[in-house]
Amino acid sequence: MKHTVTLHVLGRVRLHAGPQGDDSVTLPAKSLAMVLYIAMERKRIRREVLADLFWGDTGDDGARANLRLALSKLRQRLPGVIHADAETVGLGPQAIVEVDALMLLRAAETAAQQSASVLGSAIGRYCGPFLRDFQLRDCAAFDDWVGLQRQRIDRSAVVILRELVRLEQQSRHLHNELQYLELWAQIEPWNEEPHMSLLRLLARVGSTAAALDRYETCRLALAEHLGSKPSAALAALADDIRRGNRSEERRVGKECRLTC
Repeated sequence: MKHTVTLHVLGRVRLHAGPQGDDSVTLPAKSLAMVLYIAMERKRIRREVLADLFWGDTGDDGARANLRLALSKLRQRLPGVIHADAETVGLGPQAIVEVDALMLLRAAETAAQQSASVLGSAIGRYCGPFLRDFQLRDCAAFDDWVGLQRQRIDRSAVVILRELVRLEQQSRHLHNELQYLELWAQIEPWNEEPHMSLLRLLARVGSTAAALDRYETCRLALAEHLGSKPSAALAALADDIRRGNRSEERRVGKECRLTC
């Protein structure tokens, strides 16, 4: 019998299970973390690694006991999903586990060969950073792993978004291009590239106030994240827009269509 689990780990964490993978399931935080850790790693994990990762502060005996208890309860709540033997823990042979982050990562690997529709569907799964607002007490190693996964996933999201922006520029779908640039700037607020493109696009359609608001957002993000100021090119573009230089806006619009 197949056992289907759907894990939403981009943004607010949710787990669904059942025959169709659509029944909401609530688990203790560390049990949920263990399931998603195994699902993301896509391999069997040694028992001592899991025990130390989630219960290392309780000593070796305590950690092993806590792991046994958690596995026992998981087998009851998610039958067939987790399989444990004397040495390792992994997904059950009949388990079908779908993870939104893994789907996004796979799409990023072949982004240059995908259509806007396929990439748009992939980036639509991005509802926020990996495991947003999900925290465990006294699990520093798990926190470090989360940080690395978050960086990896965000980089992949940007790969998809950069390709989507290129495709939408070719198709001249300004609304979609704007939407993807906004998300890109949200993921990488310190990166001038999406902000520059947003300023150019907004200037091109005459949204001067919105363009200047975007510049201010970028300026604050650079100061907060990098302790730096906007580049001369970005500052000059904002000054041109501020002065209402329509010829510059037209030049920038042409340049954006050709090079963005």
